[in-house]
Amino acid sequence: MSAPISIHPRTAREAVDAYLSYLKRRGRSRKTLAKYRPYLDAFADWAGDRSPASLTTADLEFGFLGEWGTAFEERNGRPPSPQSLRV
Repeated sequence: MSAPISIHPRTAREAVDAYLSYLKRRGRSRKTLAKYRPYLDAFADWAGDRSPASLTTADLEFGFLGEWGTAFEERNGRPPSPQSLRV
């Protein structure tokens, strides 16, 4: 059983869990949740123990997305599609 979800997530992992729970309550399909999970897990791993509220747009754009895009291209031999970036 997972830990209770706080109204104000203290870590990115708590925020990811809360968001997936929200999507589930909104009736998103299991396929959608499975599609989003790897991206959200990568974000939570990158953010570590930082509070989601402490992350800036620059942190996300030049930190997480920059690193994620580079790793994607190395794995797949091409840049991520616009759809992948939107997710």
